[in-house]
Amino acid sequence: MLIALFADIHANRQAFSACLAQARDQGAQRIVLLGDYVGYGADPEWAVTTVMELVDKGAVAVLGNHDSAVANPREQMNLEAQIAIEWTRGVLGASERQFLAGLPLSVRFGDYFFCHAGIRPGVALEAQTADDLMWIRDGFLGDASDFGAVLDLIETAARTIAAQLTELLAGRAPA
Repeated sequence: MLIALFADIHANRQAFSACLAQARDQGAQRIVLLGDYVGYGADPEWAVTTVMELVDKGAVAVLGNHDSAVANPREQMNLEAQIAIEWTRGVLGASERQFLAGLPLSVRFGDYFFCHAGIRPGVALEAQTADDLMWIRDGFLGDASDFGAVLDLIETAARTIAAQLTELLAGRAPA
């Protein structure tokens, strides 16, 4: 089964639309959305509505840290993200905010485990905390443990790849 994974959309309508079209063109049979549908971009209402429609058609969606911050005003982010989150709260309607607040932290089907950021090694998948699933980066990178599932942790993978590309572009070998 060809699975299309999306994460860190951050309300970028143009990029998300193009990637969805590419997934359809490539014959994706399942869509999995790994959080951060809002934040930074100019079209959060469209992004969340699109995710809602995809879920209605069978896609899987989990909560990202930016989505959680929109749904929970007590959560604090860095200054740039916080400004975007506060603006987004005023733009989204009640149904979009309710949808975000109701998203699961993780989803498992078959041999796959999906979450936004990562998991803590040595802790059962079912016992992971919200902080780990939405924020962790360093705790498991490079850990060779068998976590009991194929992990799809796009935000962490993307940050790792970006850091390695930065090192390569700077003429240094990645660590």
